[in-house]
Amino acid sequence: MVCLSSRPPTHGDYSDKRFGGITVYSDQSVSIDDEVSVALDLIRVQAERQSSTISNYLFSNCKTDLNNDKRLFQALLNRLACTGQVEYVRCLSANGKVFRLIVPALRLSEFRQQVLFAIKLVPNRQEISVRELQDHFFPAREKGTWFVAQNILQRAAYLGFVKQSDKWSFQVPKELSDALTTPHWKLLSPDEDRLA
Repeated sequence: MVCLSSRPPTHGDYSDKRFGGITVYSDQSVSIDDEVSVALDLIRVQAERQSSTISNYLFSNCKTDLNNDKRLFQALLNRLACTGQVEYVRCLSANGKVFRLIVPALRLSEFRQQVLFAIKLVPNRQEISVRELQDHFFPAREKGTWFVAQNILQRAAYLGFVKQSDKWSFQVPKELSDALTTPHWKLLSPDEDRLA
């Protein structure tokens, strides 16, 4: 457990360090830099366990070591993002809201390849299921892999290649489906047809 807090101690001497708009405090008896380093490593290692995660899930895995301090967690997570150790990737939820996904820098290339694979499925399908991606990328179906497969499709939804129809599946938007299945000669106007 780290000796850090986003609230100043009520008694004794303390040291502090600012991360963005949040000040982090530590008892004078310990080095704040050492404690921050330990806490950053803790969050980074937890984030690297999956190719993607959300802030609440990551916090639930770290909260006991961070004294249940959500503000401290957010300050340190943003520090990891500023130093390039994690990336924030925008995704689209089922209700059309944009949210940030946390992708560790070491697994960013893997996550991009997974999204690219999902996008390449689009021309051949009308619907892509989360289970199908989970079976492809995580055949052992370890804990949390269904959620990661859903994140892959939610990223593809943000990019406009699919839209989420329900919790378990994503559909190809009609406009994109029409563009992919309509022969190009039907898209030409009569005048352009003569010029071609």
